[in-house]
Amino acid sequence: MHGGDGFALVLHNAESSRKEGLWQLGGNGGQMGFGGIPNSLAIAFDTWQNPGEDTIGVDHVSIQSLGENPNDALEKGLLGVPRAIDLADGSVHMARVKYFPELKPQYLDKLVASDSLIPYLLDNGEQKRVGTLVVYIDEGIESDTALLAMPINLSLLVKMPSDKAFVGFTASTGRFYEKHDILSWVWCDQEPCDEPTISDFDTHQTSKFNAVSKKRAFKPGPGYGGGTANGFPSTNQNPNTDPWYQPMEHFSSGRTNGLAPDGDAQVPPATDF
Repeated sequence: MHGGDGFALVLHNAESSRKEGLWQLGGNGGQMGFGGIPNSLAIAFDTWQNPGEDTIGVDHVSIQSLGENPNDALEKGLLGVPRAIDLADGSVHMARVKYFPELKPQYLDKLVASDSLIPYLLDNGEQKRVGTLVVYIDEGIESDTALLAMPINLSLLVKMPSDKAFVGFTASTGRFYEKHDILSWVWCDQEPCDEPTISDFDTHQTSKFNAVSKKRAFKPGPGYGGGTANGFPSTNQNPNTDPWYQPMEHFSSGRTNGLAPDGDAQVPPATDF
């Protein structure tokens, strides 16, 4: 048995305020950090079986949305049947998510759908027709072999009055921990989008935590999660969850750490980094 619950690539336009939008937070455990965010779409990389709430009980990739309503990471939010694939195997994986503004017949044998998808299979104007959302994993990226594909009109699914939305990653855990490292990612939202190459990805990065023992009981230390909620013993703890950041070379005027003695004069006032 491995840990849970998984992570997701999320696109949403839940708030009109940029500040509020950046801090949208969904539910924990099986909701993987995006369940509960309205007006959102999630590509979920699910590594935990939720009995009675997951269509399949193995690692899988799924597409989740309830349109403008709060999203759900379990069966309720499925837009199509999930596709099984080993994810929590300790290996580094590469994934690509691509949206084509038209239907792509070469992916017909990989299509997934459900009744929940029906409202989003309509044209929405001359420039917003039904498209194809495709997910590729590992070798499938180079061979152009999709893990799953979905016919959908994203302009109907996620309401974006200014054609803008927030994009990022969410993850969560419940009783058992699991750590996900997004080593690098590339985003393109303006055609033409060049095909990413391996050199585009900064894959030399490594985990910010040391690997923990597979034993579920060990002595906790500072900054470690877990607890005794719901009767679970405090010896079952999560890895260190203290936030970490890339070392700052400079951030604002007056900060000279790591710079020349006159570094504050070199950085224009009120400059954002």
